[in-house]
Amino acid sequence: MTEQTQLSVQTLLWTVEQAMKELQVGRSKFYRLVNHEGLPLIRSGRWVRVSPDALRRWIEERLPKSA
Repeated sequence: MTEQTQLSVQTLLWTVEQAMKELQVGRSKFYRLVNHEGLPLIRSGRWVRVSPDALRRWIEERLPKSA
């Protein structure tokens, strides 16, 4: 597999809609998580994206710690 193919397979940033689908939440719940729980976004003007890696870390921080 070439480097270009690998980049297209693994998306570097998700749209809000892609992140909502991955989290299985609607738009209102998604933005509640952003505004009240600190879900990480990347913004530039009207352009909004979510880093899959940052989202995974954010989720892992909220998982209960095993004893």
